[in-house]
Amino acid sequence: MSSGDITAPPVTDRPLLPQGLSTSLSVRLKNTANALFPTSSTARGSKRSTTRINYAEDFDYDFEDDEEDEDYDGDRGNMYGKYYNSQEVNLSKYQGKQAPTEDPKAVFTEFQMLSNMAMPEENVALRIKMDVNGAPMRDLLIWNLNETLVTPEMFASTMCEELDMPKSAENQLVSQIEEQLKSCREILGTPIPILQQQKEFHVILDLSINLGEQFYSDRIEWDMLNKTVTPEMFAESVVKDICLPREFINAIAFSIYDELLKVRKDLIENPQQIPQYTESLPLYNYTYQPPTVEGFAMAELQGLRHDRRKYGEEFCPKLENLTEWEIERRETEKDRNMRRRKRETLRKVVSGTALNRDHGPKRRYDELEGTWKNV
Repeated sequence: MSSGDITAPPVTDRPLLPQGLSTSLSVRLKNTANALFPTSSTARGSKRSTTRINYAEDFDYDFEDDEEDEDYDGDRGNMYGKYYNSQEVNLSKYQGKQAPTEDPKAVFTEFQMLSNMAMPEENVALRIKMDVNGAPMRDLLIWNLNETLVTPEMFASTMCEELDMPKSAENQLVSQIEEQLKSCREILGTPIPILQQQKEFHVILDLSINLGEQFYSDRIEWDMLNKTVTPEMFAESVVKDICLPREFINAIAFSIYDELLKVRKDLIENPQQIPQYTESLPLYNYTYQPPTVEGFAMAELQGLRHDRRKYGEEFCPKLENLTEWEIERRETEKDRNMRRRKRETLRKVVSGTALNRDHGPKRRYDELEGTWKNV
């Protein structure tokens, strides 16, 4: 018998459970490529540290086995020999564990659901990073701060039950969610005089998202005071326009919420770090107002995206297929650029204070061109 004639064991030999009473969701998620359980990136070692591969052929298998030979082994080359000879069979590899049979942990009344729906949504971005049984788990959550029914404990309990995670992971998940929610409530609950005095407040957001080997980057203009268009609506429109997978809807919306929270935090802690928005805010606020005869062709009324040199080249989505190492390098460069911009802005504030004392010229940072300009 040659190895080519060997077939897989029949389906009837595998342990089966009644339909609908078993689930293999956790096993399939951990054994397939997905964004929830990302595989660890391989290290880029030197040539000296790599192991040499021997391509020499094994001549013991060049001749077919004969049943009359004394050394004949019928299971040689049989990849399923271990299945028939070993008594230990992992049932979870076939159909997973038994599905939960308990009733739902919480049943809400109609009055509770209507009261919860009456509250305005205040979505924030939560990032989950933890290790489960030695495997890294990364998740992006969009959580409503005004949610009164679903608690972090209920969410963590359901998630750990579905993904077959231990009790320690449930406690860690609850602590991460509550800690980030507390920080978000402090930021969103702090009044900002600049936002209270304006009807519109336009900011520039740099988005960079990677799912698998696909790396999506974009630069957009967003009005922080506009509640009509939500990040979810924008993300769904982008995904339909450039035919992205549906997973990008949540990822793009998460990135917008995260960037908006960072801008709000900068306005609270260091208002001087983004003076390019506040200095020209009166002009940009008329971007979407009915144009007048005198200012119909004014460049100032075109918004922050107006660029005479590159014609808004940076304000367009880009989709690339990159390796894990290239994506990691892009993220590192982005973090370095953000830290460099903050240092330059702080240096500008210090130098601007000294120049004001000497009645010198003022400077502002041009976000589109990436240079400092005299006002």
